Amino acid sequence: MFTLPPSVLRDLAVEIQHLEAVTNAANQQLNAAAHPGAVGGGEPVEGLFDRALASMENLREAAETMTRLLDELLK
Repeated sequence: MFTLPPSVLRDLAVEIQHLEAVTNAANQQLNAAAHPGAVGGGEPVEGLFDRALASMENLREAAETMTRLLDELLK
């Protein structure tokens, strides 16, 4: 076990908060795409799925950033 400097812990906290926000956004988009009638505005299903796919890409990028940061810390 090792102790991380406060600056590293702050960086991790920021990345975790970002990952949480992106995860929540992706979840909302996927939910909207899965239940198109529940979302007002009558947006076409294709648009809902496009937004859900974009949210999943943002989630993948956030997870990659977190993984890269953790990999660097463990070297």
